[in-house]
Amino acid sequence: MAEADYKVPAHVPPHLVQDFNIFFDGSYNEVFSRWKSLHDEGKPEIFWTPRNGGHWIVTRAEDVETVYGNGELFTTVPYGNAIPYRNTPAPPLPIASEPPEHTEYRRLINPFFFPKRVAKVGEHARRLTRDIMDRLIPQGGCEFYNDFAMYMPIYAFLRLAGLPEEDWEMLMPWAQTVVREPNMEVAASVTRDAWAYLKSRVDLRRTDPSDDPLTALVKGRAFGRELDENECVGSALNILFAGVDTTPATLSFVAHHLATHPEKRRQLVEDPSLIPAAVEEFLRRFPAGVTGRGVKNDMVYKGVTMKKGDPVLSPALLGNLDERRFANAEEVDFNRKNVAAQTLTFGAGPHRCIGMMLARMQLRVFLEEWLPRLPDFRIAEDDTPLVRCGTAMAMTHLPLKWDS
Repeated sequence: MAEADYKVPAHVPPHLVQDFNIFFDGSYNEVFSRWKSLHDEGKPEIFWTPRNGGHWIVTRAEDVETVYGNGELFTTVPYGNAIPYRNTPAPPLPIASEPPEHTEYRRLINPFFFPKRVAKVGEHARRLTRDIMDRLIPQGGCEFYNDFAMYMPIYAFLRLAGLPEEDWEMLMPWAQTVVREPNMEVAASVTRDAWAYLKSRVDLRRTDPSDDPLTALVKGRAFGRELDENECVGSALNILFAGVDTTPATLSFVAHHLATHPEKRRQLVEDPSLIPAAVEEFLRRFPAGVTGRGVKNDMVYKGVTMKKGDPVLSPALLGNLDERRFANAEEVDFNRKNVAAQTLTFGAGPHRCIGMMLARMQLRVFLEEWLPRLPDFRIAEDDTPLVRCGTAMAMTHLPLKWDS
């Protein structure tokens, strides 16, 4: 372990210290086994890792939900939900605020994520999916993450956000770097580039308004006043990084699961009415985000002494794989009951993900369009998928084959 990583505060007892780095790469089995090992008998359910500047990790669904949703104990102020903390020119809003301020900021952009608006974007996503498949099917295979997963969700998101579609090749690497780059200086540099880009888009909307979130931020009013530049750009930054990478990441895991579980493909092909339930179950089983909060004030939480400002990581993956909440949690079961109400994929409380309907739509479009045309596909025999983990995890290399 690098000396610079080894930071154990005086209030953290030795028996609660584990060397766990959220930034790592591996095969599908390696990655999920490493995360799931945190549920092993005898391991602390709340522990401190000295990696990446040091932070707590909670491992059980009850605590993941509490960290996300209990604003009396845990807060997103002033850094947002990224653990380790990322340096930005100004706080990413509205995530880096709490009610009532958070309510005011979010009110400006909420309408762009309502069902009617998402349905309109869904029409574009469906056309785009068909166009991509027209190109891919004759090839007999693809590298799914780069050839499909990054295209459809990103173009759909850019359409909703009012950003130029031709900018996706610049925006996607930025988002991937911010969430999976362990070097904080590199991540900070990319964040500054993204800030400058979004500032230019915000400035444009001051003179050339449109029906999009950036215009709503520029022209809207909160707290009885217009938002200043940092508030506008900080909000745009949060929308960008939250929306560009997460759905492609989830799609990559879903495609991998279907490629390795033909019985699940057959279920959905033979009974498409299962697709809405499949969407919820896939979102439960394969959440992308690995986020958290800060401790609001000195406290003892479940016997663990925590100090104000301590970072606390609350991985949705660990909550969703907790057998105390979901029986046979590692299994994908399209008949599982009450999934949407219990899943932690979209967080909890006032900061519950604003884009959850958009994510559901994109995953549904993928299943409805891909499976009827490609009901049989597999992992390429001569290649190996790769999973990368950070503040979001994704299968960034997924070679698929099919008989064309």
